[in-house]
Amino acid sequence: MTSVETLKTYIGGAGMVPLAQSVGQNASTIALDGFMDSSSYAYYKVVGAFKSAGNGVTIEARLRDGNAALTASVYDFANFAYTGEVGTANTGHTNADIFADGSTNTFFIEFNILPDDSITNQSLSVCHWSSIDLKYNSNSRKSRRHIGSFTFVNDTVPDGFQVANQTSNFEDYAMYAYGVKKYS
Repeated sequence: MTSVETLKTYIGGAGMVPLAQSVGQNASTIALDGFMDSSSYAYYKVVGAFKSAGNGVTIEARLRDGNAALTASVYDFANFAYTGEVGTANTGHTNADIFADGSTNTFFIEFNILPDDSITNQSLSVCHWSSIDLKYNSNSRKSRRHIGSFTFVNDTVPDGFQVANQTSNFEDYAMYAYGVKKYS
């Protein structure tokens, strides 16, 4: 069993309902559309393993609706990297930056997403993530762990999610979405 299959089995076995997946090669944007349903699910977990085809990459995330990325300049995000780097906080962007200066090594990201109107009429969507990757800097690599969050400050109920490599393609990738059922 591969590490991706093991991960899928472990998370699925934890009581989460599998909703969507994308596994493949040579794409710059990995999108999962139409899996969010606020009448059935309280929140979502999206996990992925990605291998970039280039070094020095910038990885970002966006919510989606109707098979398209939500690109309004209302993403507020903050992240911190455990490599001695200073964290960042930004407002009014068209995406949420996950990290920059990534390497060609495989990295893993886990997102927890609470979309607009999942619990109440909150008029925003929130997400927090953690990732493990190798920072690339002039042919050297340094292990780092990121934690971060973003808020999409717009009364749009998303139905999907995407991860994009802004400077290269993903050579290989596997991304899965799971939902946590609402109790009646």
